[in-house]
Amino acid sequence: MQHYFTYTSGAFLEPGYAPLFYSRTEHRLITPSKSAIAGIGEGIAGLVAQQLFRCRKLARPNHDYPDIVMRGQGKTYLVEAKATTGSVAQIQQVIEDELIRMSAYTSACFELDSRPVTGMVVGTALLSETQYHCSITEVSV
Repeated sequence: MQHYFTYTSGAFLEPGYAPLFYSRTEHRLITPSKSAIAGIGEGIAGLVAQQLFRCRKLARPNHDYPDIVMRGQGKTYLVEAKATTGSVAQIQQVIEDELIRMSAYTSACFELDSRPVTGMVVGTALLSETQYHCSITEVSV
């Protein structure tokens, strides 16, 4: 991400580093690699769940919903991570759009688990190389 923020600020990108952005054509903005942003978002979501909610990972579904299934404090947590290099307002809108899906999924999973189920959407706005903003929204049934 350091190289993406360096490049978009107008500084020269050092040779030999893998590009963390997609090539642009005329009249298109440079966009960061979606997989790099998603990876950072998932890492931060896992860290937040471990540190703030004292969770431990049960499963990490591959190419499925949610991103992480965790257990802590007698509950099952369904953690979905969202991330962007946009503004805080953008990530909050993404979280708001995701709440309907997470609510439906949490409600369905509640019937399948003997423990209480909590859905959690963790949104991360990568404002710069060293400054991130996290927003956490919980859905309890």
